[in-house]
Amino acid sequence: MRNQENNTNNRMESLDGLRGVAALIVVFTHAMGGLLGPFSWHFITGISHEQKTILDWVILNSPIRILFAGSSAVTLFFVLSGFVLTLPWLMGKQLPYRSFVISRICRIYLPYLAAMTLAAVFAFTLGGEKIPGATDWVNIYAWTNKYSALNIPSVILMLGNDYSTWFDNPTWSLVWEMRVSLIFPLLVIPVIRWGLRGTVAVGLGLWAAYTLGTLAAGLFPAAAAMIGQPQNTFYFAMFFVIGILMACYRNQIMRITSLGNGIGSLVLVIAGAAVWTIKWGFQPELMRAVGAALILAGCASKGLPQRWLETAPVQWLGRVSYSLYLVHVPIFLIGEYTLHLILPHSMIALIAIPVALATAEVFYRLIERPTHQLGRYLVKRSATKLGMRVSAEIG
Repeated sequence: MRNQENNTNNRMESLDGLRGVAALIVVFTHAMGGLLGPFSWHFITGISHEQKTILDWVILNSPIRILFAGSSAVTLFFVLSGFVLTLPWLMGKQLPYRSFVISRICRIYLPYLAAMTLAAVFAFTLGGEKIPGATDWVNIYAWTNKYSALNIPSVILMLGNDYSTWFDNPTWSLVWEMRVSLIFPLLVIPVIRWGLRGTVAVGLGLWAAYTLGTLAAGLFPAAAAMIGQPQNTFYFAMFFVIGILMACYRNQIMRITSLGNGIGSLVLVIAGAAVWTIKWGFQPELMRAVGAALILAGCASKGLPQRWLETAPVQWLGRVSYSLYLVHVPIFLIGEYTLHLILPHSMIALIAIPVALATAEVFYRLIERPTHQLGRYLVKRSATKLGMRVSAEIG
């Protein structure tokens, strides 16, 4: 498998842009809760399927729905992570496990911790009371939760439980990104070595672990809830495996999508977007993963989608995408708590979008980029120490 993929690039700029677009979709999804009022948040997220207004119908039953497919965009993050993390393995440039974990801690955990600290400060300062007329997302799922002595340890340990995620709701997905990173070599090695057979074996193993974990969680529900339902690690790891498999067969995918002077890539993206906009009555999470795979395949191949994703504005969006993902909800909530007496909730949501984009740039410069640099320094230092140790042993 590796020999077949020896020309795989370690960096694909179009995928950076794709990550940025997905992050913006998540922002639009959360903003929509403020734009359409309390009822529509339930409608958008699938909790309710009853339509109240013509605007509801247009947004939920037209192609514009893709702009508010936040759950699908998060699924794309998982598939995309599996794809991107596999590329160094295909080139024989994978990091030693210790260095890989250090890199992921600096890439994911440290910016997460900084964002959660800032969000907690504002939550403790501004939150606590319900806001008249605000959406359920604000008044139930966000800064009106009860404070507890378990808040701080839950955040620091990245447990992803009810004591931590309410500070900054999107961070629930980062828990799975970090946990799956810890077992990533166990996922990628069988797929690279044995292809589809390895994929099936890994998939069955993950499903078995998820099933057994779910049974155990049912026996000890309080403990499972406290540590963030760890069995779900194996569930979300399956989305990573999809990305791993796609990376291994990337050349074959590109040969197909290059047909018709790259028209195939555009067709795949449109097909994936269509899958995302359909209301699936059966296995909606699986269908979101299928849509994510189609979109990823189209954007990783030469064609119009790739060229658009490599334009400067989209590349900037990709560069700050993680920061945007981390800061946009606190920005929305700060706006709700400070401006709700003087501005309509819809206006607050609209204003919050450009403010979140600007804040993401600041957060990237002050927090995310320095932690990346720290990660590279620590990885290089670890590699140097390892080389010195090996030289000493040989000598």
